[in-house]
Amino acid sequence: MDRSADRQGHVTRLVGGLEQARGEAEDVRSNVPEPHRADGFAVRVEAAAGHALKLEALDSSGLTLMSVHPGTDQRPEDAVVWVPYEKVSDFSRRIQEFTQNTSSGTPRQAALVANMEMVRRALFEHLWQEDDPLPPLQERRWWELWFDPQIVESDPVATLRELAAVRRWPMADVALAVGERLIAHVQASGEELQTLLATNACPVEIRRPSFAQELHTVDRSLQQELANDLAARVEAAPPGAPAVCVLDTGVSQEHPLLKPALYGRTHSVLPQQTAADRHGHGTEMAGIALYGDLAGPLESSSTVALTHGLESVKILDGVSNDAAHPRTYAEVTANAVATAEIEGASMGPARARVFSMAVTRQSGDGENVSTAPRRCGPQPWTRSQQAPT
Repeated sequence: MDRSADRQGHVTRLVGGLEQARGEAEDVRSNVPEPHRADGFAVRVEAAAGHALKLEALDSSGLTLMSVHPGTDQRPEDAVVWVPYEKVSDFSRRIQEFTQNTSSGTPRQAALVANMEMVRRALFEHLWQEDDPLPPLQERRWWELWFDPQIVESDPVATLRELAAVRRWPMADVALAVGERLIAHVQASGEELQTLLATNACPVEIRRPSFAQELHTVDRSLQQELANDLAARVEAAPPGAPAVCVLDTGVSQEHPLLKPALYGRTHSVLPQQTAADRHGHGTEMAGIALYGDLAGPLESSSTVALTHGLESVKILDGVSNDAAHPRTYAEVTANAVATAEIEGASMGPARARVFSMAVTRQSGDGENVSTAPRRCGPQPWTRSQQAPT
């Protein structure tokens, strides 16, 4: 955008917004206990309508890009940036250099400043990363908070736990690491969490959590006599053959088509839940993992020699979790993988292992539309052939 007509006015407006943001942040920070006071603050930089911010210019000189909302027909692009207090004067200086020209006659810092329209202190709602509306801030609910540990020297999740203990906010027991981000889940109202922006537990993104709670199943059994006939013709894989470890609702250990292929015990990572399959989906997925398309084996009269075996870890049961200690799909999945590896190692020589998790959840309208990793969860599924029950 050409700001040459009034570069000084443009710069004055931006610098004024930055200084006002610092003043507001310092006022809020003064009410935070000394050990948890942030050494910086978040600002929201809004682009001029129809233009894009130069994000690489923002994410430099000691500033940290926290999150971005791409522009739409209804709103311009905006970015939230973390500004350490010690870097405010440098950021202000760079903005003011826009009034000067380079040796070629073009405005200095044009990449950084030209497309900026407004700078102001970032609020809780500016960190919301879902397309669906922000829930009412006065409503007490679970929130998913994403942190960038590079912003502050202290551990933001540890700080959040200390603050949550004092303010009696329930938190999920396990925090997750996704790339360079840390993720924690806390139950409070948005109004209560506003204070986090002035602490060392300032999130860079806020999302709606998705917890592992229930599973919807479809029962599609084949005739029992066909299963019994095939079971009599199955030859188990040789010792030491690879295994497919199915992460699902468990498995029916006595199923005649699966029992010869199961290596050792089946497992569950759900507290107080056995490894038994109460819904059938895990058993069906184990059948697909072992046999693939069952049409051929069921219709033939030949011996079926298996080339691999099965393992099973239950990660879903369809029973609601303890509301005070919710577990994300990422945590449950990580525990399931570790369980399979540890238990497998205790059973003898190491074998090749492939993990199969056939439970997914597609994003609905207005949710999980960012570039973050998709979350796993239950949904109706489709398949061609499965192990008869």
